[in-house]
Amino acid sequence: MGKLAYDALKESFFQQKMEVCRWEGFAVILSDLLLITAFWFKDQLGKQAPSALEFAKIYGEVLAKHPLPEHRKNWDEPKKTFQHRIDVALKNRPLSVKSVAEVGGRALLKLVPLGDLFKDHDSDIFLNTVRLGEMNFERNLHESCNPKDLWEGEIKNRS
Repeated sequence: MGKLAYDALKESFFQQKMEVCRWEGFAVILSDLLLITAFWFKDQLGKQAPSALEFAKIYGEVLAKHPLPEHRKNWDEPKKTFQHRIDVALKNRPLSVKSVAEVGGRALLKLVPLGDLFKDHDSDIFLNTVRLGEMNFERNLHESCNPKDLWEGEIKNRS
């Protein structure tokens, strides 16, 4: 947006749209990150990995830890979408981070309250930024997360 950003950020209409984008974007990117995590757990734990249903439950629990945004009555639709997404993804071969980020990035780009001219012009940069963030997440996950210890600890905490 360049110089227009300063003026837009002062407009209440734009601020409201950004708030919707913030929360809906959070749900979208959370979906991507949990999917990447599920692939890592499946790769490391095989049949002992948490199920799609267990990851869907975690998704709902994370959303529930935050106050419900004013524009939402509940998180039912994103939870249903994630449940379907992870069911399909875990039944098939794991997707690349690039593929996961493409879905999340495109959904996030639709949410950004900018005109199509800005979105079209900057879509590659935007999608690459999402992709790089998710690739960084995956690298950090692999370097710092032991799925076996984490999942066994989670099972003990829920018992």
